[in-house]
Amino acid sequence: MKSVAKYIRVKQCNQWLNIKIEMKVKASKSRFKGLALVETAIVFPLLLLLTLGVIQYSWLFLKAQQITNAARTGARVAIRYGATTAEVTGAINSSLATSGMTVGAPVITPSNWEDVAPGVEVIVKLTSTSSVRLLGDVSFLPTPGTLHASVTMAKEGP
Repeated sequence: MKSVAKYIRVKQCNQWLNIKIEMKVKASKSRFKGLALVETAIVFPLLLLLTLGVIQYSWLFLKAQQITNAARTGARVAIRYGATTAEVTGAINSSLATSGMTVGAPVITPSNWEDVAPGVEVIVKLTSTSSVRLLGDVSFLPTPGTLHASVTMAKEGP
């Protein structure tokens, strides 16, 4: 009879321990849910800031590439024999028409570039203001105020 009573006490004790262990597991699970929420609240804004910064810099690199391509187009027109300043400016503006960018007057060196001998380097420089903003006036990372492009090509002859 003693062994049966001992078995019942052990079984009751094990049930009591199992109940206590289950309560601890449930309590720790709810604590982990709260911890995950706090971690998400801390990490999400940082990931959002990083993502928007990458998008902003990508947009800036796109605009820098577009102004460089416009300077290259202007230089190709400028090196032709008999080209004029109006033709160079028109080529640059038509190249930038789809990008929505505006530039100041191109700086072409040497100053007498229309009359230089074939083989002389002609440099076309463009400057544009960069207004790369994703959400109005908010800038997520520092960006330059102006974009510059310079292309050098050799003058062609008749």
